[in-house]
Amino acid sequence: MMNRLPHLAFSFTFVLIGMVLEVELTTPPPTTNSDGLAFQQNYNKIIIPDTLQVGTNVLSNINVTATASSGTLIHVSCQAYYDPDQNACGTFDVVTTSNNDMSWIGTIKLAKLLNALTKLSYNLTLQASNGRSYAYQNVIIDVIHTQTRPPVFQGSLSINMPELDSPSASAITQYTAQDGDGKNNPIRYQLNSNPGDYFRLEDVTGRLFNMKPIRFNSTGWESGFVVIEVEAAVLLQSGIFGFGNSTTSTKVLSTIYLVESIDSPPVFDYSSYFGAVDERSPVNTVVQGISLKVSDSNRNPVNNTFELVLDNYSNVFRVSPANASQQTTASILVANSTLIDYDAGPQTYQFNVIARETLSPLRLSSSAMVTINLYPKNDYPPVFTQSVYVAPPISELINPGTFVLQVVATDRDIGRYGNVSIRYKFGEQTNRLFKINATGVITVAQCGTLGKSPCIDYETVKFYQIPVIATDSYGEGFQTNAMVNITVLDENDNLPVFSSDTYYGIIDEHQTAPYVRIPAQQIINSLQVAATDADSSRNGNNNVTYYITGGNTNDLWTINPSNGTITANRPVNYVDSDNGYFYLNVEARDPDPTHVDRSAVNISVNPINTYTPVLTNGGVYNASILETIPPGTYIMTIKATDGDSPAIPNGMVRYRFLSGNQDLFTINDTTGEVKVAPGAKLDAVVQPQYTIALRAYDLGTPSRQTDGTLTITVIPNRPDPKFTLSDYRPPPILQSSPIGYNVTVVFANNTNPNRRIVYSFLEPITGRDARNQPVNLTQTEKQMFAIDPVTGLVTVNQPLNYDRVATWQAIIQAVDTNANSTVNPGRATLTITVLPVNDKPPMFSWPWTQNAPSVNKTLEQWDKPGSSLMDVDAFSPNSSLTITYKLVDDYNGTFNISSQTGAIGLVRPLDISRDTDVKLVVVAVDNGEPPLTSTATISVQLKNINKNRPQFTENDYSVVIFNDLPSGTGVIVLSATDSDIGEFGQIRYSFTNSPPDNRFAIDPMTGNITVTPVFNGTMDKLVVLPVRAFDSPNDPIARKFTDTTVQVNIVTRNSVPPQFSQPMYSTNIPEKSEVGQPFIQVLAIKNNVLNPKLTYSITSGNDLGLFAIDPNSGGISPKTLLIGKAGRYNLTVMATDDGTPSLSGTAYVDITVLASSYTIPKWVSPATDGETVYIYELDPRGKNVTQVSAINANSPDSPVTYYFFYLGGTGSNKTNDFEINSTTGLITTARDIGYEGGTSFVVNVYAVDTFNTVARRTILIVVKDIFEENPSFPINATDNCTIPLYWTVPLNAPNGSIVNTLTANLKDPNDVINYFILSSELPKEIPVLPFALHQFGSPVSRSVQIVYNGNEAVKVPNKMINITIRAQDGDFNSSYTPRNPAKKFCRGVANQTDIVVHITIIETKPLYDVDLHTCIKDDANIGTKAYTFANLNPDNTRPVNYRLISVQTFSSSGSGSTPTNTETGVSKIFNLSSIGDVVTLASMSDYKQQFFSVNANSSYDQLSFAAPSVTIYVVPYSREILATFNQKPEIVKANISNVVNEIKSIYKDAKVCVVSYSYHVTDQGVVDPSSTDVLMYVIDRGNNVVYPLDLDKTFGLAARRKTYIIGITEAYSFWAGFIYHPVAAAIGIILALLLLALILFCCCCIIWSRLLKCCRYTGDKEPLIYKASSLGVVNPVWTPKPQTEEQSLTMPVPDGDGVNRTIELLGEYNRPGIDMGDEDVIDTASRFQNGAAAGGAQSLSGYVHIEAPLTASRSPSAFGTPSAYGASQTRQEMTTTYESSAVGAPHGGRESPYPDSSGAMDSHGSYSASGAMKFSRGTGAGGSPPPQRSHSTGTMTNVGAGASEPSGPVRLNDPGNGAHAKIGATLFRPGGQAYAQSVISGTTFGGGDQYDMLDDTAGMNGAPNDARMALPLDTEVMYSHVRPTSYYDDADIMPNQGGMYQGEVRVGRSSVVSEQLQETRFM
Repeated sequence: MMNRLPHLAFSFTFVLIGMVLEVELTTPPPTTNSDGLAFQQNYNKIIIPDTLQVGTNVLSNINVTATASSGTLIHVSCQAYYDPDQNACGTFDVVTTSNNDMSWIGTIKLAKLLNALTKLSYNLTLQASNGRSYAYQNVIIDVIHTQTRPPVFQGSLSINMPELDSPSASAITQYTAQDGDGKNNPIRYQLNSNPGDYFRLEDVTGRLFNMKPIRFNSTGWESGFVVIEVEAAVLLQSGIFGFGNSTTSTKVLSTIYLVESIDSPPVFDYSSYFGAVDERSPVNTVVQGISLKVSDSNRNPVNNTFELVLDNYSNVFRVSPANASQQTTASILVANSTLIDYDAGPQTYQFNVIARETLSPLRLSSSAMVTINLYPKNDYPPVFTQSVYVAPPISELINPGTFVLQVVATDRDIGRYGNVSIRYKFGEQTNRLFKINATGVITVAQCGTLGKSPCIDYETVKFYQIPVIATDSYGEGFQTNAMVNITVLDENDNLPVFSSDTYYGIIDEHQTAPYVRIPAQQIINSLQVAATDADSSRNGNNNVTYYITGGNTNDLWTINPSNGTITANRPVNYVDSDNGYFYLNVEARDPDPTHVDRSAVNISVNPINTYTPVLTNGGVYNASILETIPPGTYIMTIKATDGDSPAIPNGMVRYRFLSGNQDLFTINDTTGEVKVAPGAKLDAVVQPQYTIALRAYDLGTPSRQTDGTLTITVIPNRPDPKFTLSDYRPPPILQSSPIGYNVTVVFANNTNPNRRIVYSFLEPITGRDARNQPVNLTQTEKQMFAIDPVTGLVTVNQPLNYDRVATWQAIIQAVDTNANSTVNPGRATLTITVLPVNDKPPMFSWPWTQNAPSVNKTLEQWDKPGSSLMDVDAFSPNSSLTITYKLVDDYNGTFNISSQTGAIGLVRPLDISRDTDVKLVVVAVDNGEPPLTSTATISVQLKNINKNRPQFTENDYSVVIFNDLPSGTGVIVLSATDSDIGEFGQIRYSFTNSPPDNRFAIDPMTGNITVTPVFNGTMDKLVVLPVRAFDSPNDPIARKFTDTTVQVNIVTRNSVPPQFSQPMYSTNIPEKSEVGQPFIQVLAIKNNVLNPKLTYSITSGNDLGLFAIDPNSGGISPKTLLIGKAGRYNLTVMATDDGTPSLSGTAYVDITVLASSYTIPKWVSPATDGETVYIYELDPRGKNVTQVSAINANSPDSPVTYYFFYLGGTGSNKTNDFEINSTTGLITTARDIGYEGGTSFVVNVYAVDTFNTVARRTILIVVKDIFEENPSFPINATDNCTIPLYWTVPLNAPNGSIVNTLTANLKDPNDVINYFILSSELPKEIPVLPFALHQFGSPVSRSVQIVYNGNEAVKVPNKMINITIRAQDGDFNSSYTPRNPAKKFCRGVANQTDIVVHITIIETKPLYDVDLHTCIKDDANIGTKAYTFANLNPDNTRPVNYRLISVQTFSSSGSGSTPTNTETGVSKIFNLSSIGDVVTLASMSDYKQQFFSVNANSSYDQLSFAAPSVTIYVVPYSREILATFNQKPEIVKANISNVVNEIKSIYKDAKVCVVSYSYHVTDQGVVDPSSTDVLMYVIDRGNNVVYPLDLDKTFGLAARRKTYIIGITEAYSFWAGFIYHPVAAAIGIILALLLLALILFCCCCIIWSRLLKCCRYTGDKEPLIYKASSLGVVNPVWTPKPQTEEQSLTMPVPDGDGVNRTIELLGEYNRPGIDMGDEDVIDTASRFQNGAAAGGAQSLSGYVHIEAPLTASRSPSAFGTPSAYGASQTRQEMTTTYESSAVGAPHGGRESPYPDSSGAMDSHGSYSASGAMKFSRGTGAGGSPPPQRSHSTGTMTNVGAGASEPSGPVRLNDPGNGAHAKIGATLFRPGGQAYAQSVISGTTFGGGDQYDMLDDTAGMNGAPNDARMALPLDTEVMYSHVRPTSYYDDADIMPNQGGMYQGEVRVGRSSVVSEQLQETRFM
């Protein structure tokens, strides 16, 4: 219990978190207890704000102490003894800071938020305790309210208000604010601003009312809104509201919008837009094809102001303008071009453009879809994967089409410029043995014979290096290069080839070595055959071995197998040969036994005359004949034998009578037959006997001979016996017939009754051997047969030998011995044939022998039927027998044999795997008696060859795999087969791409392709692997292979199964439901995608087959009638996706089939299913379409519950197009109907009754089109007319070519646009319109193609055809009124628009004038440009490529119609460059009086060709015409055609060559820039020669006036061979005067003749014109002569003593030059520095003047070069000295045509520049005369005006030891006037008697020059030199070491270039 004592009051102030807490503290009364617990202070009351945060200290440092320890800690707790709500201790916490058994210190903290409005005071009792004692302290805490946050308005402050006609009783709006501190203190409202006092505001409710009418036209409402200020204040604790204080009140501005009844959003004219932009477009590029027309129909500016923004890609594109009101047309622009990259993507941008109101409260908006396609650009070139590709080595026998290698290039571009666009080709230096396709696959090209040049041939080319080019953009873009290296493998592919088909040799009889004699060289060589093999020696494939294969009878011959030398095995006898010849067959073979070549060897035997003929009967012959024997009757035969062969002269016996025949008898010199001579008369009485000497001799050298005698007895005439036959031929007898064997009987008879006939044999008795060859019978052989003299029986008398005598023939004689006379015995012929005894069987020829009865032959196992195995040859020892052949074992019909020739052939192929032991048995059968046979065996060994290529079991492979396969997973196993066996049939597999794709591996043995570790996650969709199956794994040479591809389709594994929209579906259907009519639809989704590609099926619950499901839509319908099938059915349905692998999801369908007592609702309207309802395309949203109605058939009194559309598996009362009132069934449009949205709609409406039965009705809603607008083309805004089109079409375009496509614009996408040609305007050359229209488009025709059909009809190019084409709306109905009628049309009516198309038919090939011709001088040399072809086609500016076709040469003296020579393709006369320049390749001096036709081919693209031809005439100088016009050159050139036409009008067949244009130079050397000199030639077209023009006729007065000609002359004169001069008339006058003065004429003739000997141009010899051996530089100053030999020109020049000396101009000319005469020389002196030309201009006379009575005139560069034109900066006095007419060249310095050329030198005089600079004769630098005959003049420095007068010409003298003077750029002449400033440097040389002027300078192009002029002694020399500012000329000036200039002379000729024509001429 506490004792309350009076206490002292203390006041403390606490600062708590910025708040001032006032705490009244009182001293507590003493408190006693057992332990002395006591609070050290009393806390009366604490005041705190209600804004304190939880955790804030309310009272700190509360202290409790004890006087004694209780042994336990002191604790303090809160007790709410005095708090009425008992929640004080829940609002505050007592927190211990520290405590022990003697004290406690703690704090009171706020535990909950305070609210002064709900509780203003808390009473806490603090209780202290240590377990034994207690102490208490009361703390009162008062809470005061503090407002920290002002009120917060709720809701929108933008108010939409309709127009108000009067003060409204209803509030316009109500403002609501809440206490910002969340205390819910009361709020009051007030209006601080109220423009126009239109409103009042209730302060308590915040409701706003209008005080007067408010309309759009009310004052202050013009902008459609007003702004008022509203303030809300909170009630303070003091009871007042805190208006005007920022912490207690809030002021807001509220906008009151006056809005229409309907605020329409801004709308686009189209819902989608399509455009395109180049990927390289810069910032602010407008996207083409997009024009956004946006309009807002609101009247209120607040509602019709809008912004345009993009919902995506705003960093890439922007819209302009971005803000607008009412209406605008906006474009899409590029905002950041760096973000547009077709390759990096995206290629298509799609975003919405949003039009959104910016001021209206609703901020209504609409959007349109914008699609922008990027046009790609070719940014990157392709890059090959390798710079050098090395192909696997290929066989030289590789088949055409075989894959070699594939090159691959990649391109960082994508699309049309990326990898897909890369095309490959070979470079220009490509070998045509390979080809490359567009994908980079290199294969072997088709060729002739494999392995033979020009095909792939190792022996010709072993290695190919082929450049390949990859070009992107389908072969038209960037290119890159790589190299392909292909190595060729050697094959034994060449057969040995004999050097000759037949070899011929000679062998002397009895020798062994045949030889070959070469008569012309008297050389004897051994007989040797030779064959070569084109194969390489690398593998020994060219080693040749020789064999004798035929004709080697008795193995007489042998051949060296290595070198082919043929020798005999023994000495050769003539009889061994076949009539003196041996016919051998030889073969040459290389290591491949099938590689064989055959040849023949003919060896002739040279016989030796060894034997002498031997007469039979010892050379004594007797004969008896009747005296009545007729002339010519045979008497007998004289026979002689010769041991030499009868087939050669040595053995050929001849006969002749020596004496005694008295011309009564003759002997045949060949046969020895003796006959009665013609006309002989015998008389036995006069001379009964004749003895004749005879001789037998051979024809050998020397001849051998034997003599004999013939005695002929003449018998008187008696009856003659006669044989019954004149020729007896008994049957043949066998050789084995014994002696005495009866052969035959002969019989003779006569008229003598007492006859006694005696038979005998008479000569000649002859025989033939078995080969039917004559045999010289021995005496024994003649007695082989005997005849019985009485009976005539013929018997065998000697043993018979068939081989020796096969036919025996004798004369048989019958003599009647009882006749008075035996003059005429009877005679007949007996022929006996002996047959051999067949006792020897046939014998097989080599290689069969007795020891080797079997031979081995090799066949390739794949040899085709008909192939030859070998030829069998057998012979019979009985040589007359014929051998036939047969196979007794043909290996089951595998082989056959020719019975006649023994050739064995293959009938069917052999297989080495099956045919392992092949033997053939051949039988040879003779035709003897009996027939005998021999047998030979052939063992056939099969050679295993690699005949077949492996064959894949499939042509190509395709497989689908997932992209997440682990390493080693199999992709596909390749399989190939090979019909070969052994290693040739072993197959291996490999990839062929190099390098192979490292994502895949292939097992070479099994062909199993697997993925590697790098495969997993690959992003490619398709990989094509080139694979190869090859055999012969260990023999790459024999290897064959086959390639194919494996297409690997890589897909992402399907991991998400479909999921149904709900797991369970349920429905009721009546049992009378219509079959096939869906009653429910199940729907599955996949990856949150609605309606993916899924397949639906019923998997269970449909055992009765009552239901079917649409696999695509998921609609379930009755499959059969359900009557009687009422009940409940539970189906399980499945949705299966098309992924890999295929996944599925399931759902359940609960179907209740209601009994027949339940029927579906009955439709009233529409009465039938499929009823059609029509609406119009202009119907707005909400338009009534139709109303459906149905009744409840089960309870007519019960209504249908509702109507709905069936959409997406659920019922809905709204689709995108229509809405249905579920209660009334009224169908209305859900949007504005446009024909563009579809032409018809199928709507399924369902009615559901109270029994939950459903009836369906289908309605067809058809949209009728209403014509809205015309088809339109782009129009001109000024007159609303369509803009015409201008097109072109090539003249030679094929019929059917599309000229262009025309498409009109029509908003209705479903309307057909019809096109037709309304009219056309044709030029007269084109009678028929060559165009037609082809209309196309899908799904409706909207465009038209203009097709060209004029390929044959149109012949004239550059003609324009005008066509008017009309476009008409195909759906036009005149009863409709267009929604958007055009204000005005230039042509056409309401539904059509016309457009004019101008089509020009152009020529696409180059065009040229028909008659092209030009002239070239007959001194033109190599490199002269004769002509340049110019394309006249104005429609083509592409470069033209030219190619020379031919050059034809014609003779001007001939008819000119037939060329004398034609060069095709390449010419030695002219070259045609690719740009059309015709340049000479030969000197024209060889082609005088000739002309050429240069025929060319020109094209732009190698497709459209033209064939221009130019005629080039070789013309002489003497016919050149110089015409002077009083107009400037540019005017003359523009009108030169008038002059040409004037000439052609006079000379009807003329051709005119205009050579050059230049300023006119008067005879005084003054340039007249207002006049023009024109050089030309006129050619007679008829005879192709230059006209000898009649100048007066051609250019008479009238013509001159007409053409402004003021002068005309022949530019060439008598001196034409040397120098041009414009004053030809003056020359004529001089010559005339010379002719009049006889004496002068005679004197001059002498001088002329001396000069003309070497100088005059005669037509046959030209000074310094040379034939060039090769092409030199083009367009040189000098005649371009690249010869290295020294050229010279000599001429006689009289010296001072009147003696002719010779000057020889030597030089080597090999550098190009320039045309000095063609340039204006300005500031020439600036080029001469360091002491030269200080005083003034330089002369351009530029010739060396040999001062003498006669001056050599036209010497190139030395006597009239372009420097002779001259030019000068200063026009000083020109001094011309006429010392004689011969001084200087008469035409040497024709006036320069250039203005600054007044100082031209014509070599008649001198030109003074900047004062006369004079030299004293022989004066050195100091003026002292030089020593006699020396030239040590020292240095002649720059001499100014006023120098001493020279006393004579400067003369070059020789002191005797040879002085050499280098003459610098100094001109001096006799007479004392020097007209150039320079120096002469003197140098002494030893020896010689001539002075040399040397050119030591370098040429223009760095080529050395050495032009040396050898001068005679005492020759006066004048030399002048000037070079133009920017050109080099004839003599260069170079400084010597002394800082002075030395000039040297180069002899040559300049080239003048006119402005249009170029030629080479002498100056």
